[in-house]
Amino acid sequence: MSSGPPGAGCSGNLPDVSAAPPPGQPTVLAGGLGRLTGEDLRRYLERAVVGEDAAIGRDVLAAYWSATGELDRDEVDELCGEFAPALARALGQNAHLLAPTTPAGALGAIVLSRLDGVRALEPARAALARELAGPRLVNRWPLPDQPHPALRRVLAGHRGQVHALAVAPDGSWLASAGMDGTLRTWTVGTGIARSMFTGHTGNVLSCAIAPDGGWLASAGLDGTVRIWDVPDEGSRASGAHRAAEVAEVDGMVGAGCPARLVLRGHRGPVNGVAVSLDGRSVVAVGSDGTLRTWDVATGSPKLTVPVAVGPLRCCAVGPDPTTVVVAGDDGAIWLVDLRTGAAGSRLPGHLGPVLALAYGPDGSWLVSAGEDGTLRRWDTVTGRQVATIGDNGRPVHACALSPDGSFAVAPEGDVIAVRDPGDGTQRAELTGAVGTRACVVAPDGSWIASGGRYGTIRLWSTRGELPRVPTAERNEGTRGCSVVVRSAAPGLDASAAGAAGYVVSSSDDGTVTAWDLATGEPGAALAGLPGPARGCRSSPDGGWAVVPAQPNALRLWEPATGTVRAVLTADVAILGFAVAADGTWVAGGCEDDSVRLWDAESGEWMATFTGHTARVPACVAGPDGTWLASGADDATVRVWDVVTLEQRAVLRGHHGPVFGLATDAAGRLLASAGQDHTVRIWDVATGRALTVLEGHTQAVREVSFAPDGSWLASAGGDGSVRIWDPRTWTCGAMMRFEGTARGCAWLPDGTGLVVAGSSGLYLYSFLHD
Repeated sequence: MSSGPPGAGCSGNLPDVSAAPPPGQPTVLAGGLGRLTGEDLRRYLERAVVGEDAAIGRDVLAAYWSATGELDRDEVDELCGEFAPALARALGQNAHLLAPTTPAGALGAIVLSRLDGVRALEPARAALARELAGPRLVNRWPLPDQPHPALRRVLAGHRGQVHALAVAPDGSWLASAGMDGTLRTWTVGTGIARSMFTGHTGNVLSCAIAPDGGWLASAGLDGTVRIWDVPDEGSRASGAHRAAEVAEVDGMVGAGCPARLVLRGHRGPVNGVAVSLDGRSVVAVGSDGTLRTWDVATGSPKLTVPVAVGPLRCCAVGPDPTTVVVAGDDGAIWLVDLRTGAAGSRLPGHLGPVLALAYGPDGSWLVSAGEDGTLRRWDTVTGRQVATIGDNGRPVHACALSPDGSFAVAPEGDVIAVRDPGDGTQRAELTGAVGTRACVVAPDGSWIASGGRYGTIRLWSTRGELPRVPTAERNEGTRGCSVVVRSAAPGLDASAAGAAGYVVSSSDDGTVTAWDLATGEPGAALAGLPGPARGCRSSPDGGWAVVPAQPNALRLWEPATGTVRAVLTADVAILGFAVAADGTWVAGGCEDDSVRLWDAESGEWMATFTGHTARVPACVAGPDGTWLASGADDATVRVWDVVTLEQRAVLRGHHGPVFGLATDAAGRLLASAGQDHTVRIWDVATGRALTVLEGHTQAVREVSFAPDGSWLASAGGDGSVRIWDPRTWTCGAMMRFEGTARGCAWLPDGTGLVVAGSSGLYLYSFLHD
C-alpha cells in the first residue's frame, strides 16, 4: 500500500451554462436543457452553443425566431413551448457533436444535420437552412446514425474505449474507466463532467463505487487498485475559486486530489474490482488468477485466494455480504467466501472466457456474459445453469440487471439488447452503441448506460415501452467507399444518375454493397472476408470498382451487374490500393512493406516496388499514369516511377504512420493523411512540403480532392470530415457524426461527398454559396 504519485489528480465541474461566460468561450452544450423556454431558450442558445457574440449564435437563434414574424414576447414564448421538448431531446441526444467549430459557421450546418428527421422541428430546421451561408455540407441521404428514441444523452470525454461503468447508489452520477488511463465522474441529469482522476499507468479496466457514494475504487493494467475520495458538489464549486490550488486538466477545472490509497499485490493487470456491501473492503481479481481483498480504511491486505490457473476477468458482490462471485478465462464461475477465502461452488458452462457477471436482486441467481457469445442465467443455490438467455455468436463483454430483476441488458454487436432474464425474450434493441464494453442500470431502473469504443457513454431511458426501431440498411460500420458513375453520357448529372450511379462501400464484415446514388437503396452485394484493407476505388469509366475480397486479394467488381471481372492476389495482406488514371493497372500497398502492381484486365502481377521499412496502408496513382505514391507506417511518403520502376522521391514530415493519399487532377499536389492528426500538402515535382493542415484531434484516415481540385476533404478518427480551400489552405466547412470517419469520396461533379464511417455510410451535398 502506498500513497498516490505526485502527478495523480482529479478535476472538478465545468461552469454551468446559466452563468454568462465570455463571448465565444467553449461550454458544454449538454447542461441546462431543462430551461428551454422563452428567455431561457434565447440565453441558452446564445451562451451554450458558442457565446452570445458569435455569428452562429445569431444563426441558431434565427432558426427559432425568424418564423415568428412580428409576434410579441408572450406569443413567441408560447410558440417555443410547442417545440421546446423536442428540441431539448434532440440537443441532449446530439450535444456531444455540437461543440464550437472552426469555421464557426459550420456549427449551424451540424445542428441542421443532427436535427434531421425530427418532425416537430422541421419548421425550425427550414428556417435555419435559410439563414446559413458559405461552404457547407447538407444531408442528401437520411442519416444512418439517427439517435434511438430512448436515447437521453451522450457523454463524451474519454479518448478511446470506455472499459467500465459504475453508478452511484442514489443514481445521480456515474463513474467511468477508460483506456486513456482516466477515471471520470458525470452528473446524470445534466450530462456535465464532474471530476477526472489520473494516476494509473495505462488502461483503467474496472471501477466500483462505495455504498455511501463517498469514494471510488479503480483497477488498472498497471497492476494496482486505487481508492479515490469523491469531491462533493460544494467542495468542487468552492474549489474552482481557489486560484492557487486550481489546475486545468482536459478542459475541466478543479483542485488536485491524488488517490487516497494505491493497493498492490497482483502480478499483472487487475481486471475487475468490487466493493463489499458494508463498504469496508475492496475486492479485486487479476490476470494472475487470484482474488485479493484489502481493508479500505488502512489499505492492509486481507485475503489472497488463488482461484484459477489462468486470468480472472470479473467479480461481483451480491446481497449476501459473505460471498463474492468471480470468473475468468477457464469458462467457470466461482463462488468465494469472503470470510475464509474458501472457493465454494464452481459453475462450468461457458466455452471460453467469462467477461462479466451480475447478481439478481435476492442473490439466488446471477447472469454471466461470455466470449462464446452467450448470456447465461445460473441458480446460485444449486449451482446449475437455468437458461441461456442470449446467444448472438459474438463476444458479450458486459451485462447488467435491473434492480428488481425484471430485465437484463447486454451488448450484442453494436446494439444493446434488453431481454427478459427468465426466458431470454428480447424486449428492445437500443441502436448506436458501437463497441460497447460496459453497461449499468440505474438504481431505480429508469435508465441504462453503456460505454463504447469511441470514448462515449450513452444514457437510455427505460420509461414506458422501449420501441423497437427498424435497422437502417446503411448503419453498419463501413471501412471505405467510392462513387461509380458511368461516364458515357457527357455532362451526366450524378445526383440524378439513377441506376447508372452507385456508391460502393465495404463493411466491417467484409461485405461490399452498391447503393443507388439517387435513392440510397441497396443493390448488388458481394460477400467477402474481413481483412485489414480499407477503401474502395472506382475505375475511370465508372464501369467497375476495386474492392477488398479477403486479406490477400482484391476484386474488380461491376456494381451494376454484380459481376467479378478479375481477382488480384498476393502472398501477403493487401492494405490499401489505387487505380491508374486510364484504368489499365491497379497498385496495392502490402503488409510486407512493398507496393505491387497488377494488370487490371488479366489480374496478372506486373511489378513490385520496395523501399519502405514498414507496412504500406496507402497509395494513389498520378493522373498522367507515369507515377504513383505510397504512404507507410514508417512515416514516409514515396513517389515511384511506373515506367522505370525507380523511386523518385521520399517525402518526410509525418510523425507516425501515413494512412491516406490523394492527388489533384493536375497531378501537381499530393495530400497525405497521418496518424499524427495532420494533413500534409506536397509539391509533386519538387517533393517540397508546402503546408500542414491541422484541426483534426485524432488520426486522419483519408483525403480526397474534388474532381476540379477546388476543395480537399479529409476524414478523421475524431468523427468529423473537413473541407479545405486550396487557395488559402484554411478549413472552409466541416461536419460531425457518430463514431469515426474512415473514408471519403467526392461525387464526379463535385456536388457532394460520400463518407464511410464506423456508424454507417453518409452522403452529403456540398453547397458553395
